[in-house]
Amino acid sequence: MSPTDAQTIQIARSNGVIDPEVVMAVARNLEIPFYVLCAYLEQETGGGRNIWGNDDTWMKGIPLRAFGLEEVTKDSYLIYKLHRARFGNQGVGPLQLTHPTIQDAADKNGGCWKPDVNIKTGALLIKGFRESEGSWHNAARRYNGSEAYAVHNDELRAKWKGLIL
Repeated sequence: MSPTDAQTIQIARSNGVIDPEVVMAVARNLEIPFYVLCAYLEQETGGGRNIWGNDDTWMKGIPLRAFGLEEVTKDSYLIYKLHRARFGNQGVGPLQLTHPTIQDAADKNGGCWKPDVNIKTGALLIKGFRESEGSWHNAARRYNGSEAYAVHNDELRAKWKGLIL
């Protein structure tokens, strides 16, 4: 017997997903398994924290966190975006949107710095990669560019599937 939505949300919340209601709504809207998005959120930001990444491209090797900027805010994002072309890309938000075209797409939908917009934009990208690459494993590799990331994502998807289904 499958858990109810309320039970699924509680399971996700008790296992570190920060806003499981938003994640469930996005998953349903885009027809992506909920457990898949939970796995990505855990892998990218420990459950969907709205934080800056650790990409070494920012400030020529110095990530924003070195300046005490962990949480993504509208102001910090807009400052980053002004300097992005000169200093390089940085992962943004719950799904660590990194490429400028993806960040710009999120901005067109309400703002890359907003967790719900960030999650929806990242989920659209994940879904597109799944459709073009033919598997969740290959989608994860494409999302991050690394086989090691894809293997870890496989493990997290299995964990989340076992927790939820």
